[in-house]
Amino acid sequence: MARMQRDLIEVFMLLACVSVPGCRKDDPPAATSGPASSTSDPKATPSTPTPPGFDRIAPRDMAAIGVHNGFVSGGMMHAAIRLPTVLPWLRSIPLPGELARDLAEFSEDTGVDWRAENLERRFSLTSDAVISMTLLRPLETGAAELRGELSRGGAVLDALAAAMTADAPPVPSVDPTIARTLDESAVVTTPVEKPTAPTRAKPPTEAPPATPTPVVEPLPPAPPSLTVAELEWGKKLLESASALGLHSRFSVTVTDPKPLLAHVRARAPREAELRWASVCAGIPGAVCLGDAEVVAIVRSTEHTVVLDLLMFATRSPDVNESQRKAVADALAMPAMTTDLGLRGDAAASIDATTVLKFAELDALRRGLSAVRYSSDDRDQSARTSLEEATALVGLAAAPQLFTGARLGATIHGEDLHAELRWLLVPGQASTSTAVFATAASTAPVPTIATLCDGALFCWRTAGLLRPSVLAERLGVGAWSQGPDAADRSVGRLDEMMFLHAFAASWPNLLGSAARLPAIELGGGPEGAIASNLLDMLGRVEGTGGSLRSATVSRSRVAADYAVYVRTTVADTGVPRGMLSLAGQTMLDVTLPGAGGPAAAYTLPEDEIPATLITRVDPAVGGTPSTSGWIGLVDALDRMSWLLALPMEPHAGPAVYAEIPDLARLVAIEPQVARDLEPMRGFFERRSLRASLELVAGEPVVRAVLARTP
Repeated sequence: MARMQRDLIEVFMLLACVSVPGCRKDDPPAATSGPASSTSDPKATPSTPTPPGFDRIAPRDMAAIGVHNGFVSGGMMHAAIRLPTVLPWLRSIPLPGELARDLAEFSEDTGVDWRAENLERRFSLTSDAVISMTLLRPLETGAAELRGELSRGGAVLDALAAAMTADAPPVPSVDPTIARTLDESAVVTTPVEKPTAPTRAKPPTEAPPATPTPVVEPLPPAPPSLTVAELEWGKKLLESASALGLHSRFSVTVTDPKPLLAHVRARAPREAELRWASVCAGIPGAVCLGDAEVVAIVRSTEHTVVLDLLMFATRSPDVNESQRKAVADALAMPAMTTDLGLRGDAAASIDATTVLKFAELDALRRGLSAVRYSSDDRDQSARTSLEEATALVGLAAAPQLFTGARLGATIHGEDLHAELRWLLVPGQASTSTAVFATAASTAPVPTIATLCDGALFCWRTAGLLRPSVLAERLGVGAWSQGPDAADRSVGRLDEMMFLHAFAASWPNLLGSAARLPAIELGGGPEGAIASNLLDMLGRVEGTGGSLRSATVSRSRVAADYAVYVRTTVADTGVPRGMLSLAGQTMLDVTLPGAGGPAAAYTLPEDEIPATLITRVDPAVGGTPSTSGWIGLVDALDRMSWLLALPMEPHAGPAVYAEIPDLARLVAIEPQVARDLEPMRGFFERRSLRASLELVAGEPVVRAVLARTP
């Protein structure tokens, strides 16, 4: 089984690659196009209150992917890659030793030199080839009926269990005529070794047991309470369930499909073709590979090679009519004629609704497994699996802002630009804008340039989200009991919960987290304090930070850094009050230089130096200030450095973060630096910048991995 799955993976990966002229070691380098990204940094302090323009990330146009054969409706994800642009860029990245060895081993197994070979020439792929794919489309025929029977329990589960163990899976066989057709039509360029019998192991030193354990356990007889009709119903239900699963489709454009098909057939293990040979016999020119759980059908047209991959939720002793129909229906799925909105050189989208269908199928699979292996409590085990899926659907039933997410990336010269956007539920733009509104930013803050220039890492934000609004509008329904309760309710589907949270319900997760202090602490004094702290977060006008340097040793981190929060004068007194409740005291100090009066508390922590500082802005023209600072720094002089930076009204996106020099950041931790030594040249003079902003109610994350001049 493991060998067959490995061989299938190798075949699938083969269909997901191509090269362009210039990728071979002996070819001239491929030309690149597109302007380089802007890396100029605004350093001057603005002379007027008008916020300066934000130019740390230069927007890039992303060409539409368009309509392709690999896109079918109903998939959990859709993705596409412009191979002539993406592969040369990927091949320019040096790999660490372990990854390089894995790639070399994979190249040997597949018979393809992935790092240097011109695959366009070898496999007749088009010079503008696009791999388009639909991933994890649920196969749901019979799901509702099976769910009802698993929920009902009782004799039907006994019938299912008896049907599962009615007889051992037979050895895959194939009709002699079909086998002869396969032999005559196979295009083999290299001989395929026939499987040999395993070598007999040496006898153990200890005496063997008197009765050796058989390879296939004898099947238990049907429970005496089952009637023939009930057993037949169990078999029918099991056959219907054997067609449940997931369907994915991949497509790549070619000038001639024969070279790629010939290579696939030559590398395919002979035994992988036998089980599905009768299905493949009705598809002229197709290659069918698979086992009891997976089948892959590779077909071609004049200019396209298409792979349909079906993964079944249960194992069947032989190919049955339900599975044949599932394969036929999957192959008959027409390509979509509508544009999915994917843009860039590589793009992907995820649909939140289909995540729930995926989870439902997984719950049914677990329920069937419980029927087979939990004879004592199979009713409860099967019911628990279904209840977990119901709980996940209940979480998604709370008010949702998004239907899914879409990612696009494009390459400009040496730079990689990416954009991740969450897609609004129609009519929810005003709600989204209200939920993500932050406190008005009136206090001046350090410029991004001065926070980031010479730093290892830096960031700056506008105000923070208001926890009370998140809790009241989105942390409701099944989310109202807190994220821990939500996690417990979905049980073994927790990964599906977090996948759905990424795709759509992360605002609900934030709203649920905002309710947690009240849930854990109740309505007493501690709960009131926690509630006040959450309200304080909603009044924050901005945050930022700059890590200037760091050294990691075995027991200590030496770092020069400054982290700040811009908030109201009243809220600058909150840290002093909290420490007082804990029996600690903030000391009144005078910051070095022109820092002025402040309050400070040095945290008793040996691993990293940390001093908490609060400060109120000085009065201007006799008018008391309304803003102040809460800072966490390595020492008092670092706070003075922060206050002396050029200031400006907040400008730019709601969140901005930057790693100005990846090579410097990687070098902090010695073991990481050693592991990534082969990539040091790639990291040098390369920065990573990212921003988050709200565009027409949709959160948009933009990022650029750029070479600095």
